[in-house]
Parts: sequence; structure tokens; C-alpha cells
Amino acid sequence: MTNEHLVISAKKGDISALEQLYTQNSGIIFRNCRPFKRLGYETDDLMQEAYFVLLKAIDSYKEDSAISL
Repeated sequence: MTNEHLVISAKKGDISALEQLYTQNSGIIFRNCRPFKRLGYETDDLMQEAYFVLLKAIDSYKEDSAISL
């Protein structure tokens, strides 16, 4: 399933879509957290912050403003 479909489902309250979205993107999330680890931050803390950012992004997502490729 695409990220957009998962976001729409998660926004409607589908917890499994939220989990799949996080899992599906955990690699890129981890890669973006890596530079901060060198600054002394714990990976688990960074991943948790990324999860909160994902929740905020899902909440603010507007389906009608999506960019079509």
C-alpha cells in the first residue's frame, strides 16, 4: 500500500495502517536520525521523536492538497 493510502487510513483511526506506515518508512527515519546520534542523542529517543512527528504529519494531512505525480 502507498504511503498516501496508509496516511488516509491512519487518519481515519486505522492503527494497523499507522504501524505499517512507520515500519515501511523506518529505514529512512533511521538514516535521518543517524547524524544526531553523533551529537550524543540516543537512537531510541530519536526514533520516538520521529514517531511523534509522523503522528502530527498524519493529523495535518489534507487529502485534497496532495500533489499528483
